[in-house]
Amino acid sequence: MHRQVDWVSIKENDWRFYLGDCIWAPTSSKVGNWRMTLELNGKIIADKTFKVYLPD
Repeated sequence: MHRQVDWVSIKENDWRFYLGDCIWAPTSSKVGNWRMTLELNGKIIADKTFKVYLPD
C-alpha cells in the first residue's frame, strides 16, 4: 500500500526553546528523562523522550 505524503516547508524558526548538543554544569541536575515535542498548527507532530545519564 502506498500513502501520499503532504510536505510542509518551515520558512521561519520561532522556537520557544533550544535543545543544544551539550550538557552544562552542574551536570547532575540534567540527569533523567527529557521529553521533546514538536507542534505544528496546534497539533503535536513529534514526541520523543530520551534519557540523560552520567558515565560510570
